[in-house]
Formats: sequence, C-alpha cells, structure tokens
Amino acid sequence: MKKNKKNVHKVSLFTNLSYVLKQIATELYKTAKFAGLGLFKVFDFIMTNLITIVTYIFYAIYYISMYVGKFTYTLGKFMYYKVFKPIGFEVYYLFKAMYLGAYRVGKILFYEIPLFIFNSFSDFFDLIRKKLKLLKERLLYFFKHTPNTVKNYFLDRFNNISIVKHYRNKKERELEVLLIDKFGKDAERSSKKQTYKYLVKNEEGKLITGYFAALSRLDVHSYLLDEGYEVYEIKTNWWINFAHGESKYLEKQMKAKDLIFWLAQLSTYLKAGIPLTDSVKILAEQDKRKKYKKVYDSVIYELSMGEAFSDALRKQGSVFPPLLINMIKGAELIGDLENTLDDMSKYYEERESTRKQLIGSLVYPAVILVFSLVVVIFMVVYIIPQFEGIYSSLGAELNPIVLFLLKFSAFLKTNYMLLIAGFILVVVLLIFMYKKVKAFRTLVQYIAMHLPLVGKLIIYNEMHLFAKTFSVLNKNNVLLTDSIDILSKITSNEFYKMIMYDTISNLLRGDKISLSFKDNWAVPTLAYYMISTGEATGELSEMLEKVSVYYEQEQRNLGNSLKTLIEPILMIILAVIVGGIMISIIVPMYDITKNIL
Repeated sequence: MKKNKKNVHKVSLFTNLSYVLKQIATELYKTAKFAGLGLFKVFDFIMTNLITIVTYIFYAIYYISMYVGKFTYTLGKFMYYKVFKPIGFEVYYLFKAMYLGAYRVGKILFYEIPLFIFNSFSDFFDLIRKKLKLLKERLLYFFKHTPNTVKNYFLDRFNNISIVKHYRNKKERELEVLLIDKFGKDAERSSKKQTYKYLVKNEEGKLITGYFAALSRLDVHSYLLDEGYEVYEIKTNWWINFAHGESKYLEKQMKAKDLIFWLAQLSTYLKAGIPLTDSVKILAEQDKRKKYKKVYDSVIYELSMGEAFSDALRKQGSVFPPLLINMIKGAELIGDLENTLDDMSKYYEERESTRKQLIGSLVYPAVILVFSLVVVIFMVVYIIPQFEGIYSSLGAELNPIVLFLLKFSAFLKTNYMLLIAGFILVVVLLIFMYKKVKAFRTLVQYIAMHLPLVGKLIIYNEMHLFAKTFSVLNKNNVLLTDSIDILSKITSNEFYKMIMYDTISNLLRGDKISLSFKDNWAVPTLAYYMISTGEATGELSEMLEKVSVYYEQEQRNLGNSLKTLIEPILMIILAVIVGGIMISIIVPMYDITKNIL
C-alpha cells in the first residue's frame, strides 16, 4: 500500500514537472516571438525611415548639383564667350600678325630684295662686269707691256750711245759659232734634265738669250739648230738650275679651258695633214704665255729626240692629266691620234661644263645665306643695342632672349677681331687637315655623302665621272687594270679610290669588275646592275655610256631641286630668326605701353 502511494506520488510529481516545463517553454516561445516581432518592427521602421531620409538627401543633392551645374555652365559659357574667347582670338591674331610680319619681312629682305636687285640690275651688273673685265685686260696689258716698253726705250737709248754701240759691235764680231763635241763631254747625257742658258742669233740678226731643259749640251745645240738659230753659247750651273729649273712649272696642271683649246687645235692641225712636231710648234708660236713656253719647248725637244707623244707628255710632270696620256698612248697603237685628241677635247669640255653647273646650282643659295647672315649680324650688333637705352630709361623688365641678345651683341663688339682671326684660323686648319690628313678627309666625305640630297648629288657626280671616263678608256682599248688605276687617280673621293683598289684586286684574281660594286652603299643599285649587265653581254662601253648619261641627268635634276628647295628652307629659318628677334624686342615695348596705359 505504502509502495503504491509512493509510485502515485512519483507519477504526479513527474506530471507536474512536465506541465511546468511546458508552460515555461510556451512562455519563452511567446516571449521570443514577441521580441522578434518587436525587433522586426523596429528594424522595419528604421529602414523605412532611413530609405526615406536617404531618398530626400539624394534628391536634395541632385537638385543642388543640377542648379549648381546650370549656374557653372552658364558662368563658364559667359566667361568663354565674353572673356576667354575674345582674349584668345586677340592673342591668336597677335601672334599670327607677328608671324606674318616676320615672314613678310624675311621674304622681303632675303628673297624679294635680292631677286629684285638680281633681276632689275642684271644689265647693270653685266655692264659693270664687262667694264671690270675690260679694265682688267687694260691693266694686264699695261703691266705686261709697259715695263717692256720702258725697258726697250732705255735700252734703245743706251744702245745708241756711240761707245756702247762700238763695244757691242766689237763683242758681236768677237762671237764665235759654238762648236760641239758630238762624241765627247758635250754628248754625255745626265740622269735627269739640266737647264741650260743659251745665246743665239735669229734670222733677223738679233741676239737672243734663253733657257732650255735637256739631258746634254748636244741636245740643246741640235734643238737650237733645228729652230734656225746660230748658236754662240750654251752653259749651265747650279744657279741656272735653281732659278730657271723646270720643276717649277711641272707641279701645276694645265687649266681645263687651256687644255680643251690645246687638244682641239692640235687635232685640227693633225687632221689638216701637218706633222705632230710642227703642229706643237705652231701652238707654241700662237701661245705667248710664259707659263706654257717651257712646256711647249720641252715637248718639242722630246719629240725631236724620237720620243713618242705620250712619253713626251708624261715627262712634263703634272702638266697633263694621266687619263689624257694613257688615251694618247692607246691611240698611238691603233694610229687614231687625231680623233682621240678631238674626243678628249669634248670629254674635258663636258666635264668642265658639269663642274660649272654643279657649282652654279649652289651659288645662288650660298649668296642668299651669306647675305642673310650679314643682315642678322647687323641686327644683333647695331639695331638691338639701340633699344637698350630705351629699356633702361623706362625701367622695362627684359626677357631672357633680349638679355642674351644684348650680351651676345656686346661680346661681338668687344671680341670681333678675335672671332674673325679664330674663324680664319679654323677654316685654314680644316682645309689643311682635309688636304693632308686622309682620315679626316675620309670622315668629312663620309658625312657629306650621308647628308640628305647633298649626298646623292655627290654620288651621282662621282658615278657620272666614273662611267664617262671608264667608257672612254674602254673604247680606246686601254687595259682594264690601267683604266681602273687611272680612275683611282682622277677621283678625289677616298671611298671611290677604295672601290677602285678593290676592283684591281678582283681583276688580278680573275673576278668581275662589277663584284666590287655589289652591295656597296657608295654605288647605286641601278648602276651596279647596268654595269653587271654590260659586262655579261660584252657591251660594257655602251652600258657605261648609258650610266654616264643617266646620272648626269639625275645630277642636273637633283641640283635644280636642291637649289629650289634650299631657298624656301633658308627663307623659313631666317624668317624664324628675324621674327624671334623682332618679337623679343616688341614684347618689352608692349609691356611698357601696357603699364603706361
């Protein structure tokens, strides 16, 4: 019984406990539910109002930005159209006016004025040139003949004195015809020519004294007898060789115009059937210039001694070009001396014409450049310093360009003698180095040949000279090695000399001539292919002639283009320089005017 009561008590206890726990859980659930709902309501309230606030803030910012943007746009538009644009246009038109003014001034100074002077006064300049030429001829005639006239006058007066006449006649009677030992000392030939002084009488009975270079007294005597003189005296010593030796005239080459005339005349005489020696004698009689008299006498002497004409010319040192000597040597072998001399006369005439044309294409730009530099120096030295006093008196603030120009002008005025001396010294030094130092000459030529347009002009000129000369040599059957050697001596360009040396080496190895021209920057590709084609087809001379004609025309066209192109480039550069100087002067004046206003 007691045990059952205990069990009932336990069951009721568990039942009450579960009920309590159930009630607690229910209350906790309700509490959590209402708490969650409350938090959700709070969160919903906060988010709803926050979104509303943010939305109102966004709309506020948007409308404020829109009104500010409209205001800024309106203000910017107003400033642009009413302030900045007018000022910008004014500045633009100011600089445009300055540029156009500087360009116009430069064009007038450096193009229109020289062109006007050149065109308007060309007749005047021609007249002045003719007057100067006539004056030069008169002065030359005066200085050449007046001393002789005065000398002859006093000599005639002196010779007409009875005592002098008696003494001279006595001396002439005592003169004896010179006897030469043809098998003794007089016939001994020296290793090189000696200069002999001779005393002879011509057909008119007049005594003549002169000098002649030969290997022996016998040669001089034979030459004078052939000329129709009566010989009285032939002698030599160290002073005669020093004062009248032939080494002085052998160092200078005959001028191109004299050589052209000499070859043309000699060819004409030979075609007329006059013997070679007599033809040279006729030329010697026609040419009264002393500088060529010894050359003619020496050539006549060599011909009378049995020398070939080419050898006679070769013994005159540097007077005759190696090309001419080799061409004459080839003509002697085939018996066509007259036509060869005529062809060489035309060759040198064409070469001289090309040289003058090349120089002429650069003369006008050079004159403009020099004239422009003189104008710029005049502005810097004399015009700009005039404004220094104005600027200093008005207290103007000078820009760096004006300060530099003023200092540069003062430097030029103070040290102009030193600058001129230094410039002359540098020019002389550069010329000396170019002539004497091969490495420097090669460097200068390399730079010049890589300049735009100028480099092509040099290459075209060298190719024309090479092709023309090689064609002439090849037509006259001169050996290839001799031809290339002559070409290496004709050109003064070190790069083409090296090409010629390589060509000789290739010929000695049995290779083609054109191999040296392949892939060489100094030889145009077209020239290489044309020469290679001519060499392969056996028509090298004809192809070389075509190369010469083509590059002569290219050189002429490029020279004209260069002349046309240089003029506007110089105009623009000098207009910029002059315009810059003018602007640098105007700006301080503008500031002064602005401050005053």
